[in-house]
Amino acid sequence: QRPPKSTQGVSSAASDVYKRQPYGSVLVKHIQLICQTGRLYYFPDNSDGCKSFDNASLSQEGDYYSPIVIVKDGKCNFVKQSKNIQELGAALAIILYHKPNENPEHFVMIDDGTGTNLVIPTMMINREVGLRLIQAIE
Repeated sequence: QRPPKSTQGVSSAASDVYKRQPYGSVLVKHIQLICQTGRLYYFPDNSDGCKSFDNASLSQEGDYYSPIVIVKDGKCNFVKQSKNIQELGAALAIILYHKPNENPEHFVMIDDGTGTNLVIPTMMINREVGLRLIQAIE
Protein backbone atom coordinates (compact mmCIF):
# COMPACT_ATOMS: atom_id res chain seq x y z
CA GLN A 1 0.00 0.00 0.00
CA ARG A 2 1.48 3.33 -1.05
CA PRO A 3 1.17 6.56 0.93
CA PRO A 4 -0.89 9.40 -0.52
CA LYS A 5 0.88 11.41 -3.22
CA SER A 6 1.28 14.29 -0.76
CA THR A 7 3.73 12.17 1.26
CA GLN A 8 5.86 10.97 -1.64
CA GLY A 9 8.95 12.55 -3.16
CA VAL A 10 10.33 15.17 -0.81
CA SER A 11 12.44 17.79 -2.56
CA SER A 12 14.66 20.70 -1.49
CA ALA A 13 16.26 18.62 1.22
CA ALA A 14 19.73 18.81 2.63
CA SER A 15 20.90 15.26 3.14
CA ASP A 16 23.61 13.59 5.10
CA VAL A 17 24.25 9.92 5.51
CA TYR A 18 27.20 10.17 7.83
CA LYS A 19 30.04 7.84 6.89
CA ARG A 20 28.92 4.70 5.07
CA GLN A 21 26.27 5.80 2.58
CA PRO A 22 27.05 7.14 -0.89
CA TYR A 23 26.67 10.79 -1.80
CA GLY A 24 25.41 12.41 -4.96
CA SER A 25 23.28 10.72 -7.59
CA VAL A 26 23.51 7.24 -6.03
CA LEU A 27 22.07 8.58 -2.78
CA VAL A 28 19.36 10.53 -4.61
CA LYS A 29 18.27 7.39 -6.49
CA HIS A 30 18.22 5.41 -3.23
CA ILE A 31 16.04 8.02 -1.51
CA GLN A 32 13.73 8.28 -4.55
CA LEU A 33 13.16 4.52 -4.45
CA ILE A 34 12.40 4.60 -0.74
CA CYS A 35 9.93 7.45 -1.24
CA GLN A 36 8.21 5.62 -4.10
CA THR A 37 7.76 2.40 -2.13
CA GLY A 38 7.56 3.84 1.35
CA ARG A 39 5.07 4.65 4.02
CA LEU A 40 5.52 7.72 6.19
CA TYR A 41 5.30 7.45 9.99
CA TYR A 42 5.18 10.12 12.68
CA PHE A 43 5.06 9.34 16.40
CA PRO A 44 3.61 12.29 18.38
CA ASP A 45 4.77 10.82 21.72
CA ASN A 46 8.37 10.97 20.45
CA SER A 47 8.01 13.84 17.99
CA ASP A 48 11.71 14.76 17.98
CA GLY A 49 13.07 11.21 17.94
CA CYS A 50 15.37 11.93 20.89
CA LYS A 51 14.04 8.95 22.87
CA SER A 52 14.16 5.33 21.84
CA PHE A 53 11.04 4.20 19.96
CA ASP A 54 10.54 1.29 22.40
CA ASN A 55 6.74 1.11 22.20
CA ALA A 56 6.43 2.04 18.53
CA SER A 57 6.13 -0.35 15.63
CA LEU A 58 6.18 -0.19 11.87
CA SER A 59 3.62 -2.39 10.17
CA GLN A 60 5.11 -4.49 7.40
CA GLU A 61 2.88 -4.54 4.34
CA GLY A 62 3.72 -5.86 0.89
CA ASP A 63 6.98 -6.73 -0.83
CA TYR A 64 7.85 -3.17 -1.82
CA TYR A 65 7.67 -1.45 1.49
CA SER A 66 10.09 1.05 3.02
CA PRO A 67 9.18 2.69 6.31
CA ILE A 68 10.03 6.39 6.49
CA VAL A 69 10.03 8.15 9.87
CA ILE A 70 9.68 11.90 10.15
CA VAL A 71 10.66 13.79 13.32
CA LYS A 72 10.94 17.40 14.34
CA ASP A 73 14.34 18.92 15.04
CA GLY A 74 14.88 18.25 18.75
CA LYS A 75 17.08 18.97 21.68
CA CYS A 76 19.36 16.06 20.83
CA ASN A 77 21.78 15.78 17.90
CA PHE A 78 21.09 14.34 14.46
CA VAL A 79 23.10 11.20 15.14
CA LYS A 80 20.93 10.34 18.17
CA GLN A 81 17.74 10.94 16.15
CA SER A 82 19.05 8.84 13.24
CA LYS A 83 20.16 6.00 15.55
CA ASN A 84 16.76 5.83 17.22
CA ILE A 85 14.98 5.78 13.86
CA GLN A 86 17.38 3.15 12.49
CA GLU A 87 16.84 0.93 15.56
CA LEU A 88 13.08 1.17 14.93
CA GLY A 89 13.70 -0.40 11.52
CA ALA A 90 13.03 2.52 9.20
CA ALA A 91 14.60 2.84 5.76
CA LEU A 92 14.81 6.65 5.79
CA ALA A 93 14.91 9.34 8.49
CA ILE A 94 13.48 12.79 7.77
CA ILE A 95 14.16 15.65 10.19
CA LEU A 96 12.27 18.93 10.02
CA TYR A 97 14.44 22.03 10.03
CA HIS A 98 13.49 24.04 13.12
CA LYS A 99 13.52 27.55 11.62
CA PRO A 100 10.26 28.61 9.96
CA ASN A 101 10.34 29.86 6.37
CA GLU A 102 13.97 28.84 5.84
CA ASN A 103 15.31 26.33 3.37
CA PRO A 104 17.77 23.86 4.94
CA GLU A 105 19.39 23.25 1.55
CA HIS A 106 22.77 24.54 2.68
CA PHE A 107 22.57 23.18 6.22
CA VAL A 108 25.00 20.33 6.82
CA MET A 109 24.32 17.60 9.35
CA ILE A 110 27.54 16.17 10.72
CA ASP A 111 28.56 13.09 12.63
CA ASP A 112 29.42 13.86 16.25
CA GLY A 113 31.78 10.88 16.32
CA THR A 114 29.17 8.36 17.50
CA GLY A 115 27.61 7.56 14.12
CA THR A 116 29.95 4.80 12.99
CA ASN A 117 27.17 2.17 12.87
CA LEU A 118 24.64 4.33 11.07
CA VAL A 119 23.55 3.13 7.65
CA ILE A 120 20.17 4.86 7.39
CA PRO A 121 19.95 7.81 5.00
CA THR A 122 18.94 10.93 6.92
CA MET A 123 17.67 14.11 5.35
CA MET A 124 16.47 17.46 6.56
CA ILE A 125 13.50 19.24 5.01
CA ASN A 126 11.87 22.63 5.25
CA ARG A 127 9.74 22.99 8.39
CA GLU A 128 6.56 23.97 6.55
CA VAL A 129 6.80 21.04 4.11
CA GLY A 130 7.43 18.66 7.01
CA LEU A 131 4.46 19.95 8.99
CA ARG A 132 2.23 19.43 5.94
CA LEU A 133 3.50 15.85 5.63
CA ILE A 134 2.77 15.20 9.31
CA GLN A 135 -0.69 16.73 8.98
CA ALA A 136 -1.41 14.51 5.95
CA ILE A 137 -0.81 11.30 7.92
CA GLU A 138 -2.36 12.22 11.28
